[in-house]
Amino acid sequence: MKRQLLILMFFITCFFIYGQIDIIPGKWEFGQIQEGEILEKEVTFINNASTTVNIQIIPTCECVTSRPGEITLASGASASVLFIFNSINEPGEIERNFMIKADLEGFERLFYSITGTVIREQGNTTEQKDSGPDMKKDMSVVEMDYYYSPNCAVCQEFINSTVPGLEKELNISIILNKKDINNPDMYMEYIPRLESLGEKERAIPVLFIGNKALQGSDEIDKKLEGEILGYLKDKGQGQEKVTDNTGTFNVSEKMAILPAIGAGLLDGINPCAFATLISLLAALALAGRRKKEILIIGVFFTFSVFATYYMVGLGAFSAIRAASSFPIVALIIHWVLVGVLAVFAGLSLWDYYLIRAGRSNEMVLQLPDTFKKKIQKTIKTRVRSAAIVVSSISLGFLVSLFELACTGQVYFPFITVYVLKIQQKAFGYILLLVYNLGFILPLVAVFAVTYSGISSKKLTKVFQKHMGTVKLLLAALFIALAFYMIVTR
Repeated sequence: MKRQLLILMFFITCFFIYGQIDIIPGKWEFGQIQEGEILEKEVTFINNASTTVNIQIIPTCECVTSRPGEITLASGASASVLFIFNSINEPGEIERNFMIKADLEGFERLFYSITGTVIREQGNTTEQKDSGPDMKKDMSVVEMDYYYSPNCAVCQEFINSTVPGLEKELNISIILNKKDINNPDMYMEYIPRLESLGEKERAIPVLFIGNKALQGSDEIDKKLEGEILGYLKDKGQGQEKVTDNTGTFNVSEKMAILPAIGAGLLDGINPCAFATLISLLAALALAGRRKKEILIIGVFFTFSVFATYYMVGLGAFSAIRAASSFPIVALIIHWVLVGVLAVFAGLSLWDYYLIRAGRSNEMVLQLPDTFKKKIQKTIKTRVRSAAIVVSSISLGFLVSLFELACTGQVYFPFITVYVLKIQQKAFGYILLLVYNLGFILPLVAVFAVTYSGISSKKLTKVFQKHMGTVKLLLAALFIALAFYMIVTR
């Protein structure tokens, strides 16, 4: 299914791009040649768009180059670019690519394919000796992320020869995280990393070491040893660096935890969630539940709410991240969400006005009556059950799903806007965890004060007194998220 989706999106992208930018020929098939030949092909770019377009041509392998590497076309203009393929050390059936990037929104990336067969003469082979393991004690460890095309022979030489050679020469251990740049997930991961370093995409492969990015095999060959020595020196001086199986993230990313827990807390005191909680406490009192029973119900209900919201968040996170790997879809999601956030901000301010006017029952951003009735019915049925643990878990699960119609107004935009801006996927999961911990903190607090003897009526008064303030804070959050989406585009 994923492969079919990728193919579909590729053809959709090609259809729109070629409607505005014609590339003639659409691909380069050179047939069969002898190894060592250097081929040239003139490729014409025609701008059919109504505006001037800047086009960048980035080789994904050292065996291909273009002259020039960047062109600017006025509306209706055309230009020729010379594509060059060097077949040295490129035997067999080959497929190499140029990445074509245009500054038309939604059309940020397209691969131009070069295919054919390179025949190697007998005896023209180069054996690569296996130097065997080099076990050395007390070696320094350097971790690097390498974004490359697996079809690139120079890249394979770097992986199989250059890296082991540097390990021997410098008496270090290198952990090389290999990332296929043709994979949309990897591409969407690496572009924000470049931007965070103030870099513009210039060439592939790209090697990240510490807080530096080296682009292109020539730059990597010239500067890598010096960067490794600098990295080890900084590391020895206590440079703070956190790693996981998807790469590195820095201190500024860890600060994302603060807004995450803040948004979770605000969602936890959302009138939708809080009103449901008070209804639950009132039902427990009517059912004659004792303190010990309330404690047990509170623990398992809270755990169930947390687990349900976290699992829903993981599903949404994965789905939105996968969809956002396609430029057109990402563009649509981006601007639709900006509009939705603006609407939510306006409606929250309107709800604040209604609350101040004593018309809180007319609020727009609240649970539909159908859902309210389902929640109340579920609560009444399950709080009287003798199977306290099972009923509490199922109650938490069902209430969470019903509440998503309202609390999801904060949760899903947060996932889309904030979590997906974090370049490390694993850290995104951590942010989801932190958000949901913030979400259940009000739940824990309410059960705690109820256990201590405070009635649901007193809690209702406190809730009604501050409901307007919560709506104002929600409006501010929606505005902040929309602004963040615009300025980080």
